Amino acid sequence: MRDNSAFRRLFSRGVQVLLYGLITVFLVNSLLQGWDQIKTYPWRVNLLWLVLAAVFPMVNAVGHGMLWTWSNRRMAIDLPYRTGVRIFLMAQLAKYVPGGVWSFANVAYSGQKLGLSGSLLTLTFILNMLLIVAASAILAAPLLPIAFPDTALRLDAVVLGGLLVAIVTAPLVLRVALESVARWRKLDTVALQVHRLTSYPALLFMFVVVLGLHLFNLASFVLFLQSSMPIAWADSLHAALAWNTAWLAGFLFLIAPSGLGVREYVLVLLLQPGIPASVATVIAVAHRVFMTAVDLLLLLGLGIEQAHASTRRLRRNNK
Repeated sequence: MRDNSAFRRLFSRGVQVLLYGLITVFLVNSLLQGWDQIKTYPWRVNLLWLVLAAVFPMVNAVGHGMLWTWSNRRMAIDLPYRTGVRIFLMAQLAKYVPGGVWSFANVAYSGQKLGLSGSLLTLTFILNMLLIVAASAILAAPLLPIAFPDTALRLDAVVLGGLLVAIVTAPLVLRVALESVARWRKLDTVALQVHRLTSYPALLFMFVVVLGLHLFNLASFVLFLQSSMPIAWADSLHAALAWNTAWLAGFLFLIAPSGLGVREYVLVLLLQPGIPASVATVIAVAHRVFMTAVDLLLLLGLGIEQAHASTRRLRRNNK
């Protein structure tokens, strides 16, 4: 058993190394071949657009944290909004840790520290992730025939059909899963409230909110492009859909932390031929660095908020 586990870890690590090697070669080759074009390209910097491009993902992250907290409170889980948003943001930042499980582990551990069911919090967290994937897949579907022109199937129709089946079956599947976990954890009050989250109106509300929040990320990429290069607004909207598809590919490729490399590779492919490959490579890498900086700002904000919370607790205890 141990030998099989070690082999799987070794195989996974080998696949990661091979993948990153191939993607690195592709990106470096793209930069070298178009270096003259990169140097003469009419780059620009618009600080206003750049600041807005940083603010929008933060709005997205905080909004998702509030929605996730709301979904737990619908099931009579006593999770304050401030605490819920903090847990959600920390779980999101754990995406940079290799392994693909640390976000869920963070949610479960944080719930247990608060005396809540880590299993239920993890399930609602997974629900949030699935809603994000569904929203992203709907926006990505129109680009699939372009990304895979030689495929016999209409991939856009297949994806949309699969989403339709998921929408029809989701309430029942989710209700059974949440009720099973609640009863397993002997949380009878929560089990009685599961239907409040798994009804069609509640799930539709959550999906609409998730779709709206996801559009903030697309708008952020549009503003990032507008801040750095001369591009028509119509072309930047197409580029935003390309970024969404690349984000989805990176999200689903679990062995790459935060979709590192995979997202950039797919984005470079989908931005062509409207944007030259070398320029698209610069954009993809620069946007990765930019979004990492945004996440670091979120982490800094969380640290400051945590310090203030500790100070408030000390003051209350000293009174």
